[in-house]
Amino acid sequence: MRPRRPPLDEYNALNPARVHSPTLLIQGAHDPLARTAARQRFFTRLGTTDRTWVTIEGGDHAAILENTQPDVLAAVVDFLQRPSRMRSHSLERVR
Repeated sequence: MRPRRPPLDEYNALNPARVHSPTLLIQGAHDPLARTAARQRFFTRLGTTDRTWVTIEGGDHAAILENTQPDVLAAVVDFLQRPSRMRSHSLERVR
């Protein structure tokens, strides 16, 4: 039995220009569902400049569940540990 997948319009309802928080986009290089051209349009329209796009070589749509899992986790850790422009701006306002 397969889980119900929400209709694509639910995914497409997100307006990337309204996203102002740091954003990490991870895409498997062989993902048949998330087309690179569509991800490029989404990524360039994000409302934040604090954004990173990582392509997981050898990865598919479920790269986190495949043998590429260490690469996905490394991308997440690198993103979380990097200096963030948003965090430094927030700290400046607090001081």
